[in-house]
Amino acid sequence: MLSKSGLFKQKNKAYRLNVSDYDTLVPYYFSKHKINVRYLVNGTTFIGRRMMAENYLQVQAEINEYENEQLAYARQIIHHWSPPNACMPGKYRLNRKNNRHSDFERHYQELYEAINDEYLNNDGQLKELSEEKQLRLNAIVKRLKCRKKLDEYRQKEIEELYERRNSVCLTKSQAIDEVKSIQKSLSDDEVVVYFFTNNRCKGTAHFETLLIKRDHIVKPVHWFLHESNMFESTDFDKIFITDLSPFVTYTLSKKDVEGAFDEDPMKRLQPQVDSDSCGALGVLYLKELLKNNSEQLREFSFIASLYSDKNDFGSIDQGRSYKSLLFFPSPHVLRYSQSRLYNSILLAMLQSTNDEEMIEYKHVQYKVKTLHGILKQSIASVIEKDDAEAVRIKDLWSRLPDFRIKWMDLYYKMEQKRQKMQDGSVIPPYLTDIKNRGLSSY
Repeated sequence: MLSKSGLFKQKNKAYRLNVSDYDTLVPYYFSKHKINVRYLVNGTTFIGRRMMAENYLQVQAEINEYENEQLAYARQIIHHWSPPNACMPGKYRLNRKNNRHSDFERHYQELYEAINDEYLNNDGQLKELSEEKQLRLNAIVKRLKCRKKLDEYRQKEIEELYERRNSVCLTKSQAIDEVKSIQKSLSDDEVVVYFFTNNRCKGTAHFETLLIKRDHIVKPVHWFLHESNMFESTDFDKIFITDLSPFVTYTLSKKDVEGAFDEDPMKRLQPQVDSDSCGALGVLYLKELLKNNSEQLREFSFIASLYSDKNDFGSIDQGRSYKSLLFFPSPHVLRYSQSRLYNSILLAMLQSTNDEEMIEYKHVQYKVKTLHGILKQSIASVIEKDDAEAVRIKDLWSRLPDFRIKWMDLYYKMEQKRQKMQDGSVIPPYLTDIKNRGLSSY
């Protein structure tokens, strides 16, 4: 971790938020900007604390299994055995062939021959074992040379289990349950900020932020197609996210088509570029949206049910419309975006009065549907409806010209500040805040 003095010696050094930082940084920003909104870190509600206690006991039960000398080897084999014709992922897998996860190859044959006749089926898979058979299996393995390797695995796994037990929090599915219970408790105009810490009550991980209202949720920062991303559009009945993928397609240059392209170009449609800033971006976006009586959220952002002809599989389906719940962010939050492409696409979506615009970035041409074109298609999709959704779409269409003017005026002012942070001529204010608050990683 960086020292306080080292922080400013490295250009744009990212900060990886620690769970405990929420107890310091969020109250600081809320007090500084007079933000009068309740916030919760996952696992702090009644239902959340109950689920955390259950998780703790579950991990403790796993520890007890591995510390029971009469059954420890049997439990290892039950959890990690791989048939001879399979090579399974996992750090402690008992695979016949080594891979980047496992190095059990030279011990496999001895273990296989010792347990094959009695404990494996015709496919080499482990049979269902009674406790009596597990005790006998454990006794057999105790006499084998591979026991030393199993002991090595077991010791490491026990250490990891203790670490997991001591930092256990809520899984994604449990956090979804907690969020839904929070929604039910809210009044119509009440807002709650929710921080998800990825099943950790301390330390660092991939963190996400939600703005919860009774009838909908806003996720200000989204990681499209990224393996770290947690909350998706399908996890809640009505969650608005900055997922630009329904409105963007791309083509590669001939050179890149013939060569090996190192990433899906659609993965670039997110504000985070480094590997550490997910938690910090969530707090910064939140701070900007809620300060000044939520001015950026009310006046310079919007949520809308919009329609496009791009289906859930990313293909264009002419003649059909698919609904997306979009959160369009304010210029103030884009000041902290690490991606020039991401900002450029959002700017093109709003700035142009054409139906589509083209943006070229690193030998990739992105075709961007503009809000002008998206709203025209959306109005056509709801033309015969007279419900609240149709009214909101038509209202957004009527307000678009004025919204465009004020949004772009502020965007260019914020872009100048962003550029100074990007080129290192100005220290990002949030890094100064982090240093001054003496957060855990410094």
